[in-house]
Amino acid sequence: MGQGDVEEKIAEICRREGRELPRAIAEAPSLLSGLELYLLAYKELATCRPVSFCGVAPVPWTATREYAREHDLDAEQTELLNFFVGRIDEALRAHCEARDGARADGGIQSPDSRSGRRAGG
Repeated sequence: MGQGDVEEKIAEICRREGRELPRAIAEAPSLLSGLELYLLAYKELATCRPVSFCGVAPVPWTATREYAREHDLDAEQTELLNFFVGRIDEALRAHCEARDGARADGGIQSPDSRSGRRAGG
């Protein structure tokens, strides 16, 4: 799977202007052959994620099962789809939890907490 449209445009500008590629593009990971199917499936399946008021909810396994059925995946592909969607989703959710935890630790304070007043009092 190649670079996205935005990354390709940035790379083109960098080549034309003799600049270095941004680190995020130059060091972007590449997928092994055959794994693009699962990444593209994850991107589509992530839209099936239920609303959550407490973090990021997992992609429902029913959505993964339906995706496999709709795309005529065989038993091995379905097992791999479940595995990869699960691992990608776990990584995303861990990243979001770490990010949100960092915001909670040193993030934005309410006006009441900055002034020393108690909220609601």
